[in-house]
Amino acid sequence: LLADSHLPLLGAFSRRDRRDERFRDGDWRESCDSLPCLDSAPAVVSCEVDQCQDYGTHTLFIGRVTGVQLSQSCTDPLVWFDGAGASLARHATQAAHVN
Repeated sequence: LLADSHLPLLGAFSRRDRRDERFRDGDWRESCDSLPCLDSAPAVVSCEVDQCQDYGTHTLFIGRVTGVQLSQSCTDPLVWFDGAGASLARHATQAAHVN
């Protein structure tokens, strides 16, 4: 799970032509299951693939959770909102002012 501060990392993961940049920036390390994870992530969830489902141009992977590592720091989560990465705190504040 990503923090609001990870917004600059999204570009390399959202575009096929930038695949070679994916793990170039950020504080990546190898997890206990030998996969890359961000040291600064609010949480790291390890899964084993349980099911795959094709959906349009994508494949959905449903995972069985095998482990969770939580960060000691409390940070604003990064969410996908209206087609872009966004701060959940910022959008919650904007929604409160609209209502």
